[in-house]
Amino acid sequence: MRLVQMMASVGVFVLAGCAQQQQQQRIAEADAALNQRIAECEAQYPRGEGKNALQRFRCVEPAQRAAFAAGRAPGDLVDVLLATTADVAAKVDRGEMTREEGTLRIAQTKRELADTEQSRRNAALTATAPFMPRAPVQFAPQQTSCTRFGNTVNCNSY
Repeated sequence: MRLVQMMASVGVFVLAGCAQQQQQQRIAEADAALNQRIAECEAQYPRGEGKNALQRFRCVEPAQRAAFAAGRAPGDLVDVLLATTADVAAKVDRGEMTREEGTLRIAQTKRELADTEQSRRNAALTATAPFMPRAPVQFAPQQTSCTRFGNTVNCNSY
């Protein structure tokens, strides 16, 4: 019976390892496709030539969505990031925002979205914590100091 349990555990880890390997491969393929699409869109809509930031973004957007999906990024957060990027690109094209201001806004949005995702993970862990096995509580060794005053001894533990 013990051998069957060990074999089942090993099988689960092997399957998990294969799944991780497959996901890593999908992510690598999506990243390669994204990089290729970025190069194509940069060639089609070069930076600094006219007002084409939004066109360049629209050109790359489907490959970005595919890369996020391969990495299993939360769809609602991806939507916020891509909408912010489109808004920034449009404002840069209209001259309402510099590229540097746009880069800063996108970086701030990414930070906020990362914080949101981390909060969600923490909430999920907190929700499942009562059902997780707990380690036994271990108390730190205590030190005791005793002083004698006449016939009286006082001891303090800390």
